[in-house]
Amino acid sequence: MPQFIRNLVSAATVATTVTVTVFPTAAAAQTDSVSAPAASPTATAIATALPAPETPVFTTIVRTSPLANLPRMIIGSMTAAGITQALGAPMGWSRTWGGYARRVGDQAGFIAIEETVRLSLGTTVDWVPNVQPCAGRASSAKWHHLLPRLGCAAREAVLLRTPEGRPRPNFPLVIGLASASAASATWRPDTRGASDGILFAVSRTAFALGGTVISHLISDWRADRP
Repeated sequence: MPQFIRNLVSAATVATTVTVTVFPTAAAAQTDSVSAPAASPTATAIATALPAPETPVFTTIVRTSPLANLPRMIIGSMTAAGITQALGAPMGWSRTWGGYARRVGDQAGFIAIEETVRLSLGTTVDWVPNVQPCAGRASSAKWHHLLPRLGCAAREAVLLRTPEGRPRPNFPLVIGLASASAASATWRPDTRGASDGILFAVSRTAFALGGTVISHLISDWRADRP
């Protein structure tokens, strides 16, 4: 198998890893946002005036950090590393336990950087997941409705919403994926030059973003099942 194809397949496994580790939590948050009824202005004012229940500091830190997804991160990294090991990608890492450890580290490092950047940037804005009704999304989960549903899943992945409902690009996710891809290019043995590193970073970002879209598609499909 040509090295370029190996690199693309290796990058594609990251999409699986990100889907397994990150976006089940995001999909659950979107479901909660949709099902929660809108509060009246009076209720909102009363809730604001009342003291918030105390939450342990450690619990808050864990829930808002990559530690919340640690089990999924470990499982996803080991699974993706096993796939790339079977494919022999990258070729610079042998198919031994040492090579497997390097591949696990590659996947775990990617996810840790992506999560840290995404969550950090997410705290700088008050945007929320895009849960607006999608006009092109069919109500049923039949196969011939796949393309309209895929378009809606792509919109959910790349857009956020302001509290007023205006769309905004999901730059925390995109910058997080791009940062993790660029960083991982520095430690992989198959990115010796600048051109190799750029090509790998772009392809890995694209595959991971595609995995995010597929994750939204699956979540929507399950939500619509009777």
